[in-house]
Amino acid sequence: MRRTTFLLVLALCSSSFTPVDAGRGDRLPFDLQLDVGFDESVGGRESVREEVERVILGELDAADCFRTVQGRLAEAADSADLRLMVRILEVTEETSYDLSIAAQTAPNAPPAADKQQTTRMMADVELQLSTVPEATSVRAKRFQSSASHRPTSDEDARAVVRRSVLDDVVDTTVAWVCKGSEAKLRKQIAKARARTSASAVGPP
Repeated sequence: MRRTTFLLVLALCSSSFTPVDAGRGDRLPFDLQLDVGFDESVGGRESVREEVERVILGELDAADCFRTVQGRLAEAADSADLRLMVRILEVTEETSYDLSIAAQTAPNAPPAADKQQTTRMMADVELQLSTVPEATSVRAKRFQSSASHRPTSDEDARAVVRRSVLDDVVDTTVAWVCKGSEAKLRKQIAKARARTSASAVGPP
């Protein structure tokens, strides 16, 4: 197993994604700012971060569960009511072969012996919905997305698992941030801001 940078997901981002079936008529009356980032151990260039953000923004727009959704660098981002932070904490990828290299190159090796393999990918992701401008957490979630695939013929197994993992990250993120009623979310926001006020006042 080896750690890989999120640059490996760049090809994934331009792929077609399965639309999230999260459209709703009771749109939450809040403006949401999306902030996507990578842990230092994962790496990732700004262009990749922007591309991942673009994919999630597109699915949030399709879900239509907030009044507006903006990226971190958008002009109207500072006027948001809530901030959704998506952090890619770790990405690992491995390929295991059914046969050793010696067996693959042996005279009696089966056809396409080097294709008899399984590729796996796993991503640890952290989500946090917080108030603006207090930056107080309203709710948070940490989850892991994983996928494995055995290629057929000349299929690119790595591209398949990357697409599957990113699809799952996007779907899970949108479903999580869009869940719940307006009344429930308002209560969560009120509690978060009350904690901030209490902290600012300090003990008597």
